[in-house]
Amino acid sequence: MPWQGSALGKPARRRLTGYLRELWREQNGSTLALFAFALPAMLGLGAIGVETGLWYVSKRAIQTQADAGALGGAFAKVWGRDDSEAKAAALKEAERNGYQEGDEEDIERHIPPEHGPYEGEESAFEVMIYRTHKTMLFAAIVPDDMLKVSTRAVAGIVPTGKACILALDEITAQSLTNSGNTTVNAPKCAIASNSTDDQAAFFTGSATVNVQTVWTAGDMLIDGNKAKLTTSQPPTTRTWPLEDPFAGTPIDIPLGACNSGNWSSSGTKYPGKYCGGIAITSSATINLMPGTYYIDQGNLTVDGNTTVTCTACSPGGEGVTFVLTSSGSVNAIGTVLINGSSKVVLNAPAEGAASAGPGDIYDGLLFYQDPRAPETTAKAAVLNGGTNTALVGATYFPSNQVTWSGNNTGLSQCTVIVADTVVLTGSSQLTSEKCDEFKVKTAVTTKVALIE
Repeated sequence: MPWQGSALGKPARRRLTGYLRELWREQNGSTLALFAFALPAMLGLGAIGVETGLWYVSKRAIQTQADAGALGGAFAKVWGRDDSEAKAAALKEAERNGYQEGDEEDIERHIPPEHGPYEGEESAFEVMIYRTHKTMLFAAIVPDDMLKVSTRAVAGIVPTGKACILALDEITAQSLTNSGNTTVNAPKCAIASNSTDDQAAFFTGSATVNVQTVWTAGDMLIDGNKAKLTTSQPPTTRTWPLEDPFAGTPIDIPLGACNSGNWSSSGTKYPGKYCGGIAITSSATINLMPGTYYIDQGNLTVDGNTTVTCTACSPGGEGVTFVLTSSGSVNAIGTVLINGSSKVVLNAPAEGAASAGPGDIYDGLLFYQDPRAPETTAKAAVLNGGTNTALVGATYFPSNQVTWSGNNTGLSQCTVIVADTVVLTGSSQLTSEKCDEFKVKTAVTTKVALIE
């Protein structure tokens, strides 16, 4: 007779149901079973974490090597080394930080960079490093069981400030001299010397100098206990020379007849070519029109008790430029001589002004001596002036000395001097607080830093 569920009595059915419920609630041994089931996955995930962690550590290591190499190469370039020397310096610095050239590591060095936003930038240096790793768990998806980790760094020159006074001579002692009772007030500018001499920048007498910093390729000396130097940043010495901000400025003497430069009578004068020099004498009052005044084979001389202005000029706008050159012998290139008690109120043209010339070639330049001029005392500029003198712009004498002296005051608010050597002396004052506002170019102080 077939089994009938009803054959079990109620007590038996209750006992069977109870046993099944107890079996369902029983937990003993389940944790071990679950752990055994999950262990392979846990081990796999742990191994993946370890392997990716090793890759991360490796990438950080070669990033340090690339950073050091890029900085080493950029430093070599800023010190004037050629490309092969810069590349050698980059390799040396990478090796100092653990790089080992061989089957597992490789390095590329590029001047200029060949990738990224600084591609083609001549002042930048790029380093790329590759390291090869044998894979473990990722062997199934990485060809040849090898994985290449790579990194890249770019270093370059970064501007840090402005230098309103720059002596370009690279060997002369005291190429930048502050003496007498001169006062320099340029808290937003550096004063700089490219000389490698131990006295590249020299402070003596009762000079009072308040500048952002002093920058020298050599060293500096404060002689005696009366000269006072105040800087908002520590002086930077034994460093690389600064670039000439006006290097390569062209000179194109206009064709045509010469104008007379004998300005002994008061009146208005116009831009053009003046042969044999310009002499302002006999207490004349001269009003210049904006533009470029080419002086061919002669000096610009301003006698005492004269007045020279440009009523149509304004700092940051239209201005005048005097270019001292020679269509003949370079020995005939002249200089600028401004004598005491004269009143000279002039400013250079700003960028974009019509008076700056085609392509703004003379923007920021007030006095420009042809770089071909021989280096002699007779070619040096002497800017004396009187208490009402204000010269806004740059005096650029790349081959000769500029002396700022007499009773020149700080009325200009932006005086820039870039010359072979610079002497600030007498009871003069020099101020360079508004060069940015007046759009006057200056030299630029720099540092080497990672830029990518």
